[in-house]
Amino acid sequence: LNLRLPEVKDVWGTKVTVDLHGKTTSEDILVNPKVTLIFPKIEEGRDEAIFRDITDKRKLVKSLFDNATEKIANTALLYDTIPVGCLDSPELMQKRLKAMEKFVSGELFEIKRAKTILASPLI
Repeated sequence: LNLRLPEVKDVWGTKVTVDLHGKTTSEDILVNPKVTLIFPKIEEGRDEAIFRDITDKRKLVKSLFDNATEKIANTALLYDTIPVGCLDSPELMQKRLKAMEKFVSGELFEIKRAKTILASPLI
């Protein structure tokens, strides 16, 4: 991606926005895509990374749902002064769950594999 990352004190505690506009596809639809899903979790003090396959579709739906919900369900403080409440609702949660179930169903594309990775930031 040829990214230039800024120098920061805490590389693991700093969020960096990345403009992917120049990496878009020419078409809005990918034909027969094969998808690999990776759910990373970083914890200090681990000597080696632990990789696990997610083969149970229910667990995969739950992982995708949790991931998609993470930013929506959190509160925010804009400009360090404006509190913004949760943007989620039961209706949106239900729609998101249905979208994740459709995503996992294989109806639109093939999921080649899904994995969890538990690792240290130093590995």
